[in-house]
Amino acid sequence: DSFSTCSVCGGSLHGKTSVITGGYSGIGFAIAQRLLDEGSNVIITGRSEEKLLSASKELRKSKDCFIDILLIDQLDVNSVIKGCETAFNKYDVDFWINCAGIITEMDRKRRFIGTQLDQYLKVMNTNFKSISIACKEAYLFMKKRNGGHIINIASMAGIIPSFGYTAYGISKCAVINLTRSYF
Repeated sequence: DSFSTCSVCGGSLHGKTSVITGGYSGIGFAIAQRLLDEGSNVIITGRSEEKLLSASKELRKSKDCFIDILLIDQLDVNSVIKGCETAFNKYDVDFWINCAGIITEMDRKRRFIGTQLDQYLKVMNTNFKSISIACKEAYLFMKKRNGGHIINIASMAGIIPSFGYTAYGISKCAVINLTRSYF
């Protein structure tokens, strides 16, 4: 049935609600678009209200589904925890999709030995630490209501070492291993 319609999942996501961290750009934005096309309700998160509002305006075009925004700063542990609480208390969340991540100029130009500690920690905290915290919080809420799905977006850089993508690659490798061993 999936192949005879524009849906890639046969309508099974229709009416479901998904939270997408980092949903205002890149892969997160594309996931939000696809879920809306599937008839899902979508909440996108990020740390820039301006970018969230702009993305939600773009995503609303010709969509009949519900879309909302939620401010979460992935670098702030308390913001991640509070964001999870807000999302699960306000919405009936079926999917929590961890897509927020950064890659810096440092990643593109230096080997690990030349990496500045503050930049390394910023990448690790955004790409891994915040995801591990969000996984735990989302899991606890989903366990209470007996269901839900957590999806972590990583990168091939976490599997195949790429020159210059040291901090980014390490953070994505950590996400892959977290996902494999979390439960």
